[in-house]
Amino acid sequence: MMWCTMADAQEKTFTLTRQGVGCIQMGMKETDIPALCEGLYNRVEKKFISGGDPNDFQADPPHDQYIFYQGKVKVMEINIVQEDEGCVHYITVYSPRIVTEQGLHPGSPLEDLVNLSDVEWQIEGEYYGAVLDGCIAIELKSKYLTPSGLNKYEDVFVNEKEPKFFLHDFKPGSKIEEISVYQE
Repeated sequence: MMWCTMADAQEKTFTLTRQGVGCIQMGMKETDIPALCEGLYNRVEKKFISGGDPNDFQADPPHDQYIFYQGKVKVMEINIVQEDEGCVHYITVYSPRIVTEQGLHPGSPLEDLVNLSDVEWQIEGEYYGAVLDGCIAIELKSKYLTPSGLNKYEDVFVNEKEPKFFLHDFKPGSKIEEISVYQE
């Protein structure tokens, strides 16, 4: 007979795909979000975020924010914008127990991302990052860039040059902090 302990449940891994992760799936209604998902989260906090200036096209609109925890550890969050018919269209994960199909997770060395062959590098405004499978985004922070990486970042705006980052463009020890999946 095999016994499952609470520690075993907390160590379970989940795969982040274009459809979502665990009990949270793209397109599901806000009213269908379960209060817990065994092994993934056991507590949910909901907050209303009033949003930014409606005249600023880059400002976030008013939305409901759901933050999911396993114990005291923040696992992931979603934002539900009523314009999206109250459905899940964007998930951000923070837990190293949530892994992409390529094997990346929050806490993975950036080297693992750079070494993938199918990475699309994107820079839009102050956002820069990598996109996998056309819908899984890994936001990168400028604190990770070396001088060569900063030059490439700035080249996008000065020369409208598409970036291609290599390992030497990132500081040693840099890690992925979060991974998102989105549906347009």
